[in-house]
Amino acid sequence: MCSRVAAQRFAEAPTTPAKQSLSQLLSSSVSSRNSSKRTPASPVNGPTASRLIDASADTILDWRTIYKERTELERRWSKGEPSHVTLLQVHEDAVYCCYMYGNMIVTGSRDQSIKFWEHHAGSGKDPLLVHHMPNAHRLSVLCMQVDPEDVKCRGLMVTGSSDANIIVWALRGYLHLCDDDQGVADTTKRSSRSSSRLKKPKQLAVLTGHKAGVLDLFLSPDKTKIVSCSKDATIKIWSRTTLHMTHNFPFHTGPVNCLSVHPSGNQFVSASGDGTIILWDLQQCKLIKKLYNGTPGLACISFTASGLIYFGGSDRKFNALDVETGEIAKDLEGHRDLVRTLVIKPELERLVSGSYDQDVRIWDLKTNECVGALVDSHVGMVFCVASDATKIVSTSHDATMAVQDFSNGLKYAALFA
Repeated sequence: MCSRVAAQRFAEAPTTPAKQSLSQLLSSSVSSRNSSKRTPASPVNGPTASRLIDASADTILDWRTIYKERTELERRWSKGEPSHVTLLQVHEDAVYCCYMYGNMIVTGSRDQSIKFWEHHAGSGKDPLLVHHMPNAHRLSVLCMQVDPEDVKCRGLMVTGSSDANIIVWALRGYLHLCDDDQGVADTTKRSSRSSSRLKKPKQLAVLTGHKAGVLDLFLSPDKTKIVSCSKDATIKIWSRTTLHMTHNFPFHTGPVNCLSVHPSGNQFVSASGDGTIILWDLQQCKLIKKLYNGTPGLACISFTASGLIYFGGSDRKFNALDVETGEIAKDLEGHRDLVRTLVIKPELERLVSGSYDQDVRIWDLKTNECVGALVDSHVGMVFCVASDATKIVSTSHDATMAVQDFSNGLKYAALFA
């Protein structure tokens, strides 16, 4: 059963000035947001200001209102109660993967296409399609990872597919559409005007070498490597500079379903259908040790800065493995079927999960309790979730995307993302 916890309140009122200009705020808020991402921040087109307030740099912010709204946002999260839910059919078939950056959402599907969506937290509006890439792969698009701060390509995307290929894309500004039209109130006009000035994302290379579907991948934080895993039971490392394969690891005995890199970029872990988790040295590109050998069917994994590795699979629960001791430190139960996907926000002490039971659940990592079960969003297996401080995006076998917005009606919602 999901327990509910009371809203966490700040111990005291903020000591910062009650009003401050937007230009002063953005220098700190944007750097804070970017610091939690996998890749170092070096904004391409400048920060994205709130779309619910006048976006000029001279806007005066009411800090007391911001404090109250932040407290209300935390209350909604702690109760597992989104203030606005959007459910859209976004593809013609199952949606296997999604990625979220600021006000942009990217989705990949069994229909072989990739789509870009604009959605503003707190607006109460549906996501707006701003770009469609049909036939991005020859078969299903299974996974994606993005470096939004790649300066040369104005955003770099890497996608993996059932066709066994990895494609590297130059996004050429599509993740930064919202940065180009600050001050344009109508999102339809803003996106149309911005996208008309941009070149379409460009395919840079097709990486071949896997013998079966590419199930997961990541970009190394130091921007030098692409790491992929496959149904062929191998892990491969590719040079991000030359786009050539440099290492091949055939050490699992079943499909390698998922990967996760430590925030430091020094190590990563892999989880397989054979029930094993292996720890790898990313700098020296070698196996360190086998960490875990348990129930077959591991499906998702996340390597946190604290040294805990959260993973889930066919046993319908989460475990947290201590990388130093190899012992299970936490055991979280609540889903009724295979746990397919998870995302952890360490700064918020929150985990969001999705399952084949069609549910999206919110977990408080301080109490290890499920504080919310969002059970009415999908009518198919949940394949992917993404989250920030304001919303949860989930995609499903039923070809839909759900956006659970916890910030609807909050004037300063975009500042919390």
